[in-house]
Amino acid sequence: MFATVFGCAWIARHDVKTEFTIPQVKELHLVSSYLRKEGNLKNARDIYIVPARWQDSLAPFVRYDEFGTPSSQAAWSAPGLIWAILNAEHSPNVNELKTAVVGPAGQAPKGATIVNLDRALRGLPPIDPKQQN
Repeated sequence: MFATVFGCAWIARHDVKTEFTIPQVKELHLVSSYLRKEGNLKNARDIYIVPARWQDSLAPFVRYDEFGTPSSQAAWSAPGLIWAILNAEHSPNVNELKTAVVGPAGQAPKGATIVNLDRALRGLPPIDPKQQN
């Protein structure tokens, strides 16, 4: 009985670590690195967030709508993720932000700073604002 309980606990620990914890930590580091490279963020008042795709998963597999999908894929979590990173890094403009809208890449409003989480999870740098328009 003890061996069965120990085995089940070890498997659960392993699954949580490899399928949730490690991918989430990697995602946080990638998005944080992306935001540091985003030059327009210091003066941003409006942010337009392009969410990640489920195919950008950092987990070993994706199952259903929960297991393995990146947090930055969900429209409701992306603004909170960006705010938490900016707040943790003591960004001076975090309180100056007016809006953080989530939507597809081609629908960004004029003048908004685009944060493309799809690019962030693939390790790509932000697009130069002069090339966006």
